[in-house]
Amino acid sequence: MHFRHCGLRGGLALQRSYQQPRDRIAEAVLSPMELPGLVLPGKRAYQKVFTLYRQGGLGFADCYHAVLMERGRTWDTLSFDTDFDRVPAIRRREE
Repeated sequence: MHFRHCGLRGGLALQRSYQQPRDRIAEAVLSPMELPGLVLPGKRAYQKVFTLYRQGGLGFADCYHAVLMERGRTWDTLSFDTDFDRVPAIRRREE
């Protein structure tokens, strides 16, 4: 399994099942990424995901998707999730 999927699933599990605080979740996922010599695709993206996540207002999955949209320079999304309205760069549509 690719690390980004493990990070996403791990973050969601810590948030939902274990109800851990956002800072603790960020530390648990980001700490292994700081190991010297460890090369992981998407490492910088995860740092951005957790910066946004620590600010609050968005769930982990929403932060992840917001960063993916930023990286892909795609600012339009079709979603019923009004949480995306909290990210000024994202234009959410429901139709």
